[in-house]
Amino acid sequence: MKIEQIRTLFEQLFPMPSTCTWCGKSYAATAYNAWEADKYAQKFEGFRAAIEWRDRQDSDQSSESVSHEKIMNFPDRLSTQMRMAENAAAEASKISQLRDQFAGQWLSGLGAYPFNFDSIDETASVCYRMADAMLKAREKRGE
Repeated sequence: MKIEQIRTLFEQLFPMPSTCTWCGKSYAATAYNAWEADKYAQKFEGFRAAIEWRDRQDSDQSSESVSHEKIMNFPDRLSTQMRMAENAAAEASKISQLRDQFAGQWLSGLGAYPFNFDSIDETASVCYRMADAMLKAREKRGE
């Protein structure tokens, strides 16, 4: 499948953000700090890789070219997988934020006790080890 076809299919499924433009073989940001455009470009690269992988799988299974029906059905499977990946990423983000919150709370409590750490790095390491222990205990309780 040619890149133009992949791009057309991708933009049908995922509308291009206003901070993004097509540039050669990929997308580029049109504004400073356009993180949404960067994420869109990365999503396109993943989408393109998945389409190309699927094309290779289909060509390995038979010598005939990939049918239009297979290409048009692929986005349904891909969008389900992408939703699952986005849900997993959102859950990972929540855990990461909770970890940072736990570490920050533990750090703020250090002022009440006379702990002496050798360095700032050691202090940060202890805070995050405590946060990891809190997350592990939370997971054991099923929260």
